[in-house]
Amino acid sequence: MKVNVKKVILFIGITFGLTLGFHILIAFMNNPQKFLGFAMAIPFLSVVLVQKVIYKEKIIPTLGVSIGQFRWYFIAIIIPVFLSFHLNWTMEQFFIMILIGLTISTLSALVEEVAWRGFLRTELNKISRVKAYFITALLWSIWHIPVAILYRYSNDIFVNTTLYCGQLFLFSFIISWLRDKSKSVIPASLFHGMLNVFYF
Repeated sequence: MKVNVKKVILFIGITFGLTLGFHILIAFMNNPQKFLGFAMAIPFLSVVLVQKVIYKEKIIPTLGVSIGQFRWYFIAIIIPVFLSFHLNWTMEQFFIMILIGLTISTLSALVEEVAWRGFLRTELNKISRVKAYFITALLWSIWHIPVAILYRYSNDIFVNTTLYCGQLFLFSFIISWLRDKSKSVIPASLFHGMLNVFYF
């Protein structure tokens, strides 16, 4: 079987269209940064629209949610901490970051990952792993551009946004690898959630 290109394009188009509309909407609100977290749910909303509303197919089997192997949970937690560890943290700061990373941040990331590394990965199963990783990384990093331009950087926007998206592109390969090795989006979500707390 070949990739359902139409379905993938619909997912991408709806995700990017809703994201653009979302950023335009919150731009008119006081302190729009308070609402940025809701953007993480947009790709999943797109999955619902494409899979259930348009194609009238089951959603759950496409999301990649399973327990998987627990060693990948540990690896997913350790890597972001290792990448950003420094001696200036107090024990209290470290444990608070761990707590936030393992709870709120990972749950938020899970809502996003069931779309990118769940639904999209399932749809791209018919092509090589490298191609699937590359396409996902490219789309995922580009999807973050509005956040970088509008909220993360005020100086050297082009350079900083390019560097930010470049990092996301590379990290996406690790996230996709964790998803495939563990056969679950949960370790991918743990890595993503911990990365948001410890690295970004």
